[in-house]
Amino acid sequence: MQEQHWLAGELPVSWRIHLGDLVDGSEPAFMTMWRLRNIAADFKADDLPFVIAKGNHDDNDKYAEKKSPVCRQFSPLGV
Repeated sequence: MQEQHWLAGELPVSWRIHLGDLVDGSEPAFMTMWRLRNIAADFKADDLPFVIAKGNHDDNDKYAEKKSPVCRQFSPLGV
């Protein structure tokens, strides 16, 4: 994220774009959600418009797969 802030200040950038997988998705759901909220707040703090594509790990899938086949990504079972 720091690199994106720096580049936006150094180059003629009109938009900030992230192509997904903001997080690794291998931590407990509450940690992943905390990280996602912080990253989204970072994008919102900038004056540039932004787009974030949702990546497969943004659903916390790696953590769910490690724990149990019934442990869904951000469900109460996954917390």
